[in-house]
Amino acid sequence: MVVGAVFYLAAIAKTISPADTENAIGWVFGNSMSHGLTISLIFVEIIMASALLAGFAPRITLGCATLLSVLFFIWILYLYWTKAPVDCGCGVRLPYLSSGGSQSHRGMAFTRTTGLIVISGIGLRSAWLQRLGIM
Repeated sequence: MVVGAVFYLAAIAKTISPADTENAIGWVFGNSMSHGLTISLIFVEIIMASALLAGFAPRITLGCATLLSVLFFIWILYLYWTKAPVDCGCGVRLPYLSSGGSQSHRGMAFTRTTGLIVISGIGLRSAWLQRLGIM
C-alpha cells in the first residue's frame, strides 16, 4: 500500500508541475522526446499505483515496482554524476527545499527511491514466501 501511495503522489506531483520532469528527460533524450516520455511516465506510475493499491497480482506488480524504483535510482545517480543543471523530475520539489537547489531535490529523491526499493523488495519477498506456503 505504501509503495502504491508513493507512486500516486509522484504521478500527481509530475502532473501538477511537469516542467521539472520534462527538463530532466530532455537533458538525456532531447527536448523533442521529453513531453511524450513525461506523459508515458505519469501513466506508468498511475497504472502501477492502481495495481498495487488494488492488490492486483502482487508478485508481478511488486516486481515491476522494484524494477521501476531501481531505474529511478539509476536515473538520479546519472543526473548527479553528470552534474546535470536540472532537477531530477521525480516530483519531490517541496517548498522548504526550494532554496537548496537541485542537489537537495536529488537527495530527497534518492532517499525516497532507496526506501521504495527496500519496501517493494520486502513486499515481493513476502509475496513469494506466501506463494511457497512458507509464510
